[in-house]
Amino acid sequence: MAVSAPERRSLLSELARLAVVDLAALWRRASALDVEFPVYLAAAYPEVTEPYVAAAAMLSATWFEESDPESSYVAEVSPPLPRARLNSTVQWALGADGEKALDRLSGSTQRAVFDGARETTMLNVDLEPGTRWAREARPNACAFCRMMSTRGAVYRTERDALRVSGRSVDLSISDRRMRASGLASTDELLARRMGQTTYVRGKRKGQAKTRSQRGKQALGEKYHDDCYCIAVEVRSGYYEPPEYAMEWENEYEKAVQLSDSGDPKKILAEWRALDGVSR
Repeated sequence: MAVSAPERRSLLSELARLAVVDLAALWRRASALDVEFPVYLAAAYPEVTEPYVAAAAMLSATWFEESDPESSYVAEVSPPLPRARLNSTVQWALGADGEKALDRLSGSTQRAVFDGARETTMLNVDLEPGTRWAREARPNACAFCRMMSTRGAVYRTERDALRVSGRSVDLSISDRRMRASGLASTDELLARRMGQTTYVRGKRKGQAKTRSQRGKQALGEKYHDDCYCIAVEVRSGYYEPPEYAMEWENEYEKAVQLSDSGDPKKILAEWRALDGVSR
């Protein structure tokens, strides 16, 4: 039986918790030893983190295969996180003082563990033809994660999912309403969107057409520290988001109306304002 997204999130959270426990022990050991603290921590941090990241990646590969028992596809495991990334994380964390530095590194450690799973899922979605993935956020997710997850299983690649790109396709509010009412599937709506073209602004009649870009800039980081979003593969059939996410569609629509724009950054700013968070 396939493991559900909440079950995956729970297992990954436990791995992340254990990694943070080991990190705290490393921090105490480094503080007690007669060594140069930053140097010792930078050298030892990957040894603490990498086994948990690798375990998360292996779990994700197993879950991918189990999501379609009739398929003969053998999932691959994403490469280890670059040591340079882990070392730069330590340097960034040590830019703060005392417990704040440890809090920073703990949050980044949790993110690294989840990234091991997320990147494995996205790798296999890219490798297996016809597969898409959805971003599934936890119930108390931030506005950014809620907005990304409301798009559903429209993502073919990581770039499509998390970067604004002329090659990406998003569903309009009317599309979302049709999907919610069962009048059309995500695949049907995406096929229609992919077939639509618009004239480039400023071009004269008869000149080349192209799909318009969603907004002008990337939204920024893919995942943030303390983010518990799961990358869920959609290999066959219909993707059904969690029940608690249904209200997010209404929140998205309200943010679009308030922003009076199709720019994701402006929509996100209004959504955060609705949450009472500074823009």
